[in-house]
Amino acid sequence: MEKGVFLVRDTDDKWLHVENGVRVTESRPINPERRLYMYGPCIVFGSYVEDKHTIASFLQNTINTNGKNVEVVNAAGQINAEWYLQSLAM
Repeated sequence: MEKGVFLVRDTDDKWLHVENGVRVTESRPINPERRLYMYGPCIVFGSYVEDKHTIASFLQNTINTNGKNVEVVNAAGQINAEWYLQSLAM
């Protein structure tokens, strides 16, 4: 908890990868033109599934298949979305 906001702890293990408080999405573009942020409860975060089986990773693969240069950011688990977005700008 930081400033009264629950943040997901960075993790790097066999099935779960969290970087800078967000769940890793498989097949992210290197230089995206846009970003799509996903927020929500544990089902959006992908609790108990590998990174490649999260909703965000499935959506990222669909976007990639359609030739769009958009990164899906799995920010589920962030209680205060506004605070999280402001922290990225700092």
